[in-house]
Amino acid sequence: MLRLKTQDSRLKTQDSRLKTQDSRLKTQDSRLKTQDSRLKTQDSRLKTQDSRLKTQDSRLKTQDSRLKTQDSRLKTQDSRLKTQDSRLVFR
Repeated sequence: MLRLKTQDSRLKTQDSRLKTQDSRLKTQDSRLKTQDSRLKTQDSRLKTQDSRLKTQDSRLKTQDSRLKTQDSRLKTQDSRLKTQDSRLVFR
């Protein structure tokens, strides 16, 4: 029974390997810090397309003026009809 009271001395010793750390965890990959320069460049073709849209707008204004001219012709025809009516009244 004496054997149960005594402790094994091996239980008190610690494994020295537990205290060592892996140095690889502290190193960082330098590729993460570099930026892709292509992200900052702009495509010049986008600005050219914008100027084309402005040209199309000016064409629309020309079409609008043609419509106004047609309207004035209709008014002239109306006045002729009134003149014919007045002749009928005199007879």
